[in-house]
Amino acid sequence: CSTDQAAAGTDAEHVQQFYNLLTASIDISRGWAEKIPGFTDLPKEDQTLLIESAFLELFVLRLSIRSDTAEDKFVFCNGLVLHRLQCLRGFGEWLDSIKDFSLNLKSLNLDIPALASLSALTMITGKHSFVTIMLQTPVLYFSIDSSNFS
Repeated sequence: CSTDQAAAGTDAEHVQQFYNLLTASIDISRGWAEKIPGFTDLPKEDQTLLIESAFLELFVLRLSIRSDTAEDKFVFCNGLVLHRLQCLRGFGEWLDSIKDFSLNLKSLNLDIPALASLSALTMITGKHSFVTIMLQTPVLYFSIDSSNFS
């Protein structure tokens, strides 16, 4: 469908599309997190807290990595590709910030392992109040070999 047709939908349709994209993304984020060694050893409540607390950051990070800013195309985790105009009513002012972040992120030329590490760090750091995670899960601590810094 053309961008004019998609941009012309009702507000309710755009909100529903936005909700569907977020729902698909949280499901994919949950599946990804469960593959992190030690994650499923955490209490279910802590797993949920980590995923939900970092969800928007992970959503924006992954959307920024996949999107083609030169063409104003946003590529979502479920494979859906939408032009900026198709996203405007659902995402509003977020789009410009996401596009700017995408440009900055891509300028770093990060490889897949670096992006995966960035995603994992996004999930386990931040404004979480999860004392049990800190106490119960040594897997989430990163050991740094000082010889790598020479």
